[in-house]
Amino acid sequence: MGHCLRTKFQSVIPIVCILFLMMNTAGCAGKKKAAAASNQLRISDQITFSDLPVPYGFKLERSQSYAFKDGDSRIAMLKYTGRTKLDQVSGFYQNNMESYGWQALTLIDFEKTMQQFGKGQEVCTVTIERGNRPLLGIIPYSRTIITMQLTPSRSSSSAYSEYAPQQTQQAVQQPAQRNVERIPLSRLK
Repeated sequence: MGHCLRTKFQSVIPIVCILFLMMNTAGCAGKKKAAAASNQLRISDQITFSDLPVPYGFKLERSQSYAFKDGDSRIAMLKYTGRTKLDQVSGFYQNNMESYGWQALTLIDFEKTMQQFGKGQEVCTVTIERGNRPLLGIIPYSRTIITMQLTPSRSSSSAYSEYAPQQTQQAVQQPAQRNVERIPLSRLK
């Protein structure tokens, strides 16, 4: 009986594999048609800050993200995951950040892409990289990870200047107490 059951189970495995491949291929064909129709990514309605766009289909990883506000300064690290090609996401930020008031400062494209933008007293660094994660604990699949770091600009921030190395031999004074407020991510939407 055990041998018969094992034989039936072994004959089902190829069928399950074929069905999985067919579903995966059909999904890819649909994605290719959609990408061909519109090579540009749409902006997601899941924007955390109104001036930081996120491509449609990317999910905020709340457990790996944070945001703080200190007066007019914002400090945040927002991590998003999705399944879009790295070059499309990179192009998305190159094409859209300017319309939100950001000016491109640097672009580094090596194993991952890092783009830096400036706006007023703030700098936003967008890092785009490939990440792998097992699906259902077994099947590996690729995803794209966007990490957005928002900080006060180094040259204009009193927060940075208080901690900058002193050029003279004067004693370093303690920085003034700050009223730093942690912003709940649920409040940012």
